[in-house]
Amino acid sequence: MSAEYEDTYLIECNRESAITKQDDNAGMWINELNNTVQLQAGDQVSIYSSFINQLGSGQTAPIEFRGKKLKKNKTITYTKNVPLDFYISNDKKTFTIYESCDNHNETIELQDNKASTVINYYKTMDALSYVQLPRRFIPDTKEFATHGDKRTRWAITDSVTYGRVNAERNQVANPVNLALSDGDVYGYVVDDLQSFRYYGEKVVAPSPEQREGHIQLWNLKNDNSRFTIMKRTKNIFPNQPNLSDTGFDSVGINTSFYPPYYARDPEFFDYIVYREKLDLEVNTGFSSAKSIADSITRQLRKTESNETSVLKDRLIATDQAKINQPLSKELTSQTYKTFNCATEYNLDDSFYIYAADNGTDPTTPDNGNTALQNDGLGFKKVTDVTNRLSATYYSSYEYIACKRPEIYETGSIANDIFGIKLKRNRPLTQNATHGLVLNLPYFNEAAIVGGVRLPSVHLTR
Repeated sequence: MSAEYEDTYLIECNRESAITKQDDNAGMWINELNNTVQLQAGDQVSIYSSFINQLGSGQTAPIEFRGKKLKKNKTITYTKNVPLDFYISNDKKTFTIYESCDNHNETIELQDNKASTVINYYKTMDALSYVQLPRRFIPDTKEFATHGDKRTRWAITDSVTYGRVNAERNQVANPVNLALSDGDVYGYVVDDLQSFRYYGEKVVAPSPEQREGHIQLWNLKNDNSRFTIMKRTKNIFPNQPNLSDTGFDSVGINTSFYPPYYARDPEFFDYIVYREKLDLEVNTGFSSAKSIADSITRQLRKTESNETSVLKDRLIATDQAKINQPLSKELTSQTYKTFNCATEYNLDDSFYIYAADNGTDPTTPDNGNTALQNDGLGFKKVTDVTNRLSATYYSSYEYIACKRPEIYETGSIANDIFGIKLKRNRPLTQNATHGLVLNLPYFNEAAIVGGVRLPSVHLTR
């Protein structure tokens, strides 16, 4: 008797390459074969082997996510921006003119395949893309063209003329003697700063900082240390692509976003550490640790490209048609971003005048306070015109960077920028003998009358 003839065909039916498959039924799909297979009477069909094509299926200890809620809550705090949008009819577009921000608390229900984390940003002191503070303004680069040889322009010593503050940090025990070592100064962390001493031409009647070897100015060290990004709580955006000056002027003045005449210096602004919430999610089912890490990394590295740096009417001659010329694009990711900062345009001395001095015409303040009008300090009146012009200058301070933000935040909780209020006022002549009673709740646990704690301590100096 002859042996039975067998002709064996192996056919791969892979769901990943199927032409028809159902999302709600992973066990059914249809594959299309390159060659036609005809089944005859007596042919046998059997499964030789099967495999599960799933992330983590080859792992000895795969990780499973079910999308299950964990019945636990977590509260996170991040920065929430509240924009005020206006439709500008002249420009036929909606713009965010004002924006406030604050620390927002959100309670999140935890889930096994989802996570919400909070991040903040920092800038390193690497001598790139920042302006050291305090500073009044920065000069235009073209101003240095008057200083002769181009090779010596970078050797020009910074000074009040070029925008430094009127008083340097060189407050020492004996202000007349500024030749002391850096360690003899006080009021700041000396390790953060580098002193520069005067060794220039002799002056007939020198001020203390013009004497040879005396401290002339201080700069923060460019030592690659980290400065945390902080955001101003109230911001104005006068310079935007396609927003005309007429369009910005058509928006009413919101006085809550402009500082009063007595607090025009940026040091009076309120800042908070800028924090962002990031939502991360992985697919449900089994997966490997590597696949989970790769998925989260892709989410964190997700990039966006935005057209920025539109140079409005600056490259076109005055007698030609005006256009908005885009100069560059910014590329940002979920964890690496650009922040609006100072430029030669918005931190210019012409805008600084309207911010710090309220304009060029000295008038009396508009609060009707006769004592202020007659004290000879030369207060200047804040108007809608000076406010709008100062908005460009203040836009330079939307973001700043602080080396020790925890000190700033703690101080902001205990005290606002204008100082700790007194419980009651006394004549100045009595301060030395009677002390200052602060409006702070210092209590003694034993000093309870009728269930009410009474103040038992006041600070004196």
